[in-house]
Amino acid sequence: MGRLAEVESWEIKTLSGTVQAAMSIMRDGSEVPLAQGQVIVGEEPPAPATWVKPLIAVGGGPESTQFTPLNTQIGPMLARRSYDGWPLTTFASSAAASDVAAGRHSYWSFKPPTPLTFMSSPSQQQTFSNFLDTIPAGHEVTIFVHHEPENNMDDFPDIQAWGALQNMVADIVHSKNRPTLRFGPCFMGPYTFDTTSSYYQWINDWQTVMDWSKFDVIGIDPYATIYPGTRSLQRMLTYNNSGASSTQQNTAMFTFLAQFDIPICIAEWGYYRKQAQGHNNSQPPVDPIPEAEVARWIHESYDWMKVWNQAHPQRMEGGKARGCYIEVASWFNYTLLGSDCPLTGPLTGGSYPLKVAAYGEIVADSKIPPS
Repeated sequence: MGRLAEVESWEIKTLSGTVQAAMSIMRDGSEVPLAQGQVIVGEEPPAPATWVKPLIAVGGGPESTQFTPLNTQIGPMLARRSYDGWPLTTFASSAAASDVAAGRHSYWSFKPPTPLTFMSSPSQQQTFSNFLDTIPAGHEVTIFVHHEPENNMDDFPDIQAWGALQNMVADIVHSKNRPTLRFGPCFMGPYTFDTTSSYYQWINDWQTVMDWSKFDVIGIDPYATIYPGTRSLQRMLTYNNSGASSTQQNTAMFTFLAQFDIPICIAEWGYYRKQAQGHNNSQPPVDPIPEAEVARWIHESYDWMKVWNQAHPQRMEGGKARGCYIEVASWFNYTLLGSDCPLTGPLTGGSYPLKVAAYGEIVADSKIPPS
């Protein structure tokens, strides 16, 4: 309930003089007279839902060799994903520090090396709280802690402990009462919900081990890893078994996430040839994916993101964004996965490599408001 209006006196001028007008409102089908000075209290009407384009960003590191060159080529980008260990004392010492001056939204992940120590240590929790206080006022930061738990569950005695960490960090972030500081969990990709995956053992746990009402966003890190024969991002995220199935039941990744009515962050995405990778930074892939194929997949994926967002518009409730729209898509621009994934390459003959150019085109389009 909120204060909607206060009644003022109205005067009506007639040929015979001026008279005070009577005022009334309709409530539950009946006319209710209003007195001067009366305050009208009620529910504010909800803001209309509007569709938004996803922010197009890049993540990975180190910044000087992986982000800055690409941002110079096809930016400026309005968001970036970055990663840190722990502890840190100031935001200025974090991997996301340069985002402040650039006006970029920071999608920032941190991983305590021993999360159980963090959870049992009031001093470490206070250090994190103090760290949040050093984030400049007005700077937008979306925080993830211990992202991609599926691949690191050995850091916890059980999945319940990971869920408890999410709840704890969410509470610390929200204790600041700063709408520009947000929090959410971050999963791997659709394989997490795939019946053929070892991660499927937790399919009935994600919903119960943490309080989803505490979260402002949900992060996911999906990748296409097969060439030739890759699936579209839409197929992987909206159909069961990483897109191999013809059904869209609750274990399809987006079907599962949509039930929480929370914005979705594609905090990492990419296209690399997993079967040809040695996972060695210095080892190039065997028979890399053709530039034109990566460019095609980038455009196809972005076009689908916009279609999804039109069907799942953003709305504001209590000052928070709601709706299962895609808020951001941040390409993982790093060599950890071999040379297929990074968007790199010099300007040659007046044009960039096809995949770099394609990403530049969707970065530019993402900045144009929907018509």
